[in-house]
Amino acid sequence: MSKGDFVHVRVSPALKEEAEKVLAASGTTMSATVNMLLSKIVNVGGIPFSVTSDQSILGSDISMIDQACQQAIVEANAKKRAKGVPLAFYDTELKKAYLEYPDGKRVYND
Repeated sequence: MSKGDFVHVRVSPALKEEAEKVLAASGTTMSATVNMLLSKIVNVGGIPFSVTSDQSILGSDISMIDQACQQAIVEANAKKRAKGVPLAFYDTELKKAYLEYPDGKRVYND
C-alpha cells in the first residue's frame, strides 16, 4: 500500500519548529495536519478561511484555523478510537513518538 505523494513546502525553520511543537502538544503531526487541511479544502471546495493582508483580520482567521484544526483532530481521533486503531502521539518529556492502543498501551518508537 502506497503511503502517498510528497508535498514539498519551503517555510522558515523557526515557524516549522514552533508549528511542530504545537501539533505535537495536540497529539498530531505536520503530515496529518496538512492532510486534514487538504481534505477540508476538497470538502468545502476552496480555502476554509479568508485570506487577507489585513493583520487584524488575519489574527482572527488564525484563531479560526486553530479551532478548526483542533476540532478536526478531535473528530479524526474519535473515529480512529471507534475503529480500534492506535493513535500516534509525541511524548515531549521523553522526546519520542509512540502509538497508543485502545487499551491504553503505549509502544514507543526507538
